Amino acid sequence: MADRIPVYVNQQSQQITELSVNDTLDVSALKATSVEADSLSVNGTAVEPYDDTAVKADISANTSAIATNTSAIQTNAGSISTNAGNISTNTGNISANTTAINSKLDADKIWTGTEAQYNSTSKDSSTLYFITG
Repeated sequence: MADRIPVYVNQQSQQITELSVNDTLDVSALKATSVEADSLSVNGTAVEPYDDTAVKADISANTSAIATNTSAIQTNAGSISTNAGNISTNTGNISANTTAINSKLDADKIWTGTEAQYNSTSKDSSTLYFITG
């Protein structure tokens, strides 16, 4: 294939003139809406076309994962709320059961208090100790 030298219209001579081989062509103001090429090289190095197939697949997979994880978070948030209610109920049950046990046993032989109070109390082998906090 023959080398082609760009041409331009010389305004003074009103003639089509070839661009000199030693001259440069300023294309900084050139705007194109589409360019098609079979190959491209820059300074003799071939430039491979951009392939975003893998990126699109990753975006699709991650978008799906986000939806799945969002659903799981909502489900887990509901479970956490339910479990928090159960903990509150069970704590109330423990307190009620402790009160019921205390009323059925000899009150002089049952002690309740915090762990710090328990640690500072002299122990009696005939007393039942309940740490409540």
